[in-house]
Amino acid sequence: DGYFSVSLPEAGSYYFHMSSIGKIPARRKVSVSAQSPVWNVGKLYMKDDARTLGEVRVSAQRPLVKVDIDKLVYNLEEDPEAKVSNTLDMLRKVPMVTVDGDDNIQLKGNSNFKIYMNGRPSGLLSSNPSAVLKSLPASSIKDIEVITDPGARYDAEGVSGIINIIMERRVLDGYTGTVSAEVTANEAYGGGTFVSLKAGKLGLTANYNLEYEREPIADITSFRENLSDDANRYLSQIGEHWEREKMHRGYLEGTFEIDSMNLISVDANLFRKRQKEFSDLSVEMRDMNRDLIYAYDRFSQNQPVFGSVEVNANYQHETRRKGELLTLSYRFTNDPNDDENRMRITGTSNYSDFLQWDTNRAKTNEHTGQLDYIRPIAGGHDLETGVKYILRQTDSEITQRLYDETSGRNMEVWTDLVGIQVYCGGWLAKDGNPGKGNSKVTYRRGVALETQFYPDSVNHSNFPFKYVEANEEFKTITEFRFSTK
Repeated sequence: DGYFSVSLPEAGSYYFHMSSIGKIPARRKVSVSAQSPVWNVGKLYMKDDARTLGEVRVSAQRPLVKVDIDKLVYNLEEDPEAKVSNTLDMLRKVPMVTVDGDDNIQLKGNSNFKIYMNGRPSGLLSSNPSAVLKSLPASSIKDIEVITDPGARYDAEGVSGIINIIMERRVLDGYTGTVSAEVTANEAYGGGTFVSLKAGKLGLTANYNLEYEREPIADITSFRENLSDDANRYLSQIGEHWEREKMHRGYLEGTFEIDSMNLISVDANLFRKRQKEFSDLSVEMRDMNRDLIYAYDRFSQNQPVFGSVEVNANYQHETRRKGELLTLSYRFTNDPNDDENRMRITGTSNYSDFLQWDTNRAKTNEHTGQLDYIRPIAGGHDLETGVKYILRQTDSEITQRLYDETSGRNMEVWTDLVGIQVYCGGWLAKDGNPGKGNSKVTYRRGVALETQFYPDSVNHSNFPFKYVEANEEFKTITEFRFSTK
């Protein structure tokens, strides 16, 4: 009813303060004495505090995870950690994806999956996806899609699913960039840079990384006993092995928005890895009585170079119907796979010196044209159709060289087959076999090179193989080239 009373501890002066929501606070001074112990407040009045509020906005955060019928989408744009993390770290948060302590990626507990970029295969992510994703700032990624039921246009037969990385396309004009460097305890270091910019209808994204790794020297000790050969019973190999490797990775994408419904994009991926493997061994062969049969030092150097270069061109057209999309794309890939192997043999006892040099130049070019059309239909279903054409060209050329430093003789073997079998005269008798002109060919005094397919090719689906029917003509080319130096 608005009546109240307050008891004061003693006589004196007090301030009486009143406040109420929507009213201006009021304040009065009150004096209470022994002669006047009661003070009647009477009626109190307060003025309205009328203020006009500005615009009120109610905002809500989009969910981080969206689940559709055939895929799961993790929205990195709405995750605050994406601004300070790399893509591999953010991948650890995506449902159904696991990344262990060694940065190995699995999808639904399975390592048999594919990683796409912007809905397309990427050579950049095919060899070492963990290293690539670690170099990409998560702020450059819009979404990570886990496609559990990929359609025919993804070419995902036999895999557990697809992880699709959707790159962020800048909406506002401007640019952003990052620079990174990494050094590890096992003599590995690397660095990279990422740049993204938007100017009007033109967008550009670029990423480049360089890695170098130096493996420590490893000791090699090997002993073998052949119980069926008394003359060549014990073989020992003692030495060292070490490796060096350098990797280049790069990604460049340019986009041009013709209008709100038409987009042209061109991108290129680069991956190149060069390894150098060295071994230095001392080899001895002894008979059953431990007497030395022969001995030599072998120094070998292997330099494989492989990688991929990929170029994509795409045209994308959206209609006014939500979800209807037409995409026309072309893809070119070049996958070189070169190998160079040099081996120097220095005989220390009953063994001849020689130098062997093998070279393999191989590459695969692939042209892919694809047309895809997606149209939503009733009941939340989509109609997907398309056509794809692939032209694949494979080329390989093997060269093997034998060189005698003493005489200067040089022999090169050129062939269109994929392998060369080397025989080094291990079956020749120690006291010699009859040779040309009454000469004797002794143990390990000769070498033979025979061009062929890989051994046991018929039982390995990934080995090149030619099955020749009865009365079928089979042609191959092998050239032996001789010279002196």
